[in-house]
Amino acid sequence: MKLPFTFTKDLLYLHLAVLLWGFTGLFGKEIALSQVALVWWRMLFTVFFFLIVLVITKKPIWVPRPHRPAAALTGFLIMLHWLCFYGAIKYANISIGLSCLSCGAVVTAVLEPIHKGKKINIINVLWGVLSVVGICIIIKFQYQYKIGILLGITAAFLAAMFTILNSTLTQHNDPITLSMNELLYGLVGLTLLLPIYHTSYPEVGLLPTLRDVHLLLVFSSLCTCLPFVLSMLAMRTLSAFAVTLSVNLEPVYGILAAFWFYQEYQQLDKGFWVGSFFIICSVVGYIVHSHTSKSHTIGQ
Repeated sequence: MKLPFTFTKDLLYLHLAVLLWGFTGLFGKEIALSQVALVWWRMLFTVFFFLIVLVITKKPIWVPRPHRPAAALTGFLIMLHWLCFYGAIKYANISIGLSCLSCGAVVTAVLEPIHKGKKINIINVLWGVLSVVGICIIIKFQYQYKIGILLGITAAFLAAMFTILNSTLTQHNDPITLSMNELLYGLVGLTLLLPIYHTSYPEVGLLPTLRDVHLLLVFSSLCTCLPFVLSMLAMRTLSAFAVTLSVNLEPVYGILAAFWFYQEYQQLDKGFWVGSFFIICSVVGYIVHSHTSKSHTIGQ
């Protein structure tokens, strides 16, 4: 049977990255740290792993000087995104936190063409709106998680912003070098904020337990370093919108994992399932539509 679209290598890279990202919510729930401490240690371990790889492979450690301001901004956005995302999990649950990420598709559909000086694709906006419809349904039926949902939507907006920036940076930089630089800048930014956080919340511990260290090692290597590089590779040929919309499948993988380990289905009602259906339809529909359109264009 001939499929209506072709799975390219970069598309496979992207969906493998999304699959691995789907487990981040589990680690966020399992690791006994506040979201600030969790993000700080995650960034520290990830930068360390990337640095080892760069030294072994003898690749450049720093991105070219003209690209450093954009890399710093992207790293800061990634840091804020992770803080909001894990905050969403803390104030709601894994399923809600992951589902809110789908709102980033609409933001990307509008801002990416503006960033690149192109015309806004109305069809892409509609696919993104379909995801937002799903989120609105979830919010309506899960209002008790309003703080977590607000943090999740903010995380989605930040993710869209750094994905757009990365779609340009990946064209001119090695993905591992770029990833290490961005996360290092984000780590420095968060480190500067730690004294303020510790002053405001002195009772919250910042040091991980031995169990947390083991989880952080796995988390940073398999669910951060590897998918980060895979997504960077995918961005060489895929648009930021394609990446952001495909990341909407992350909730599917994450929710299935949460069902298995935490039986979270007991906390969710029919509104969640209806909303999730809209999100999945937007992702699958976009993939089929975009590749079918390309095939027709080539045929003409």
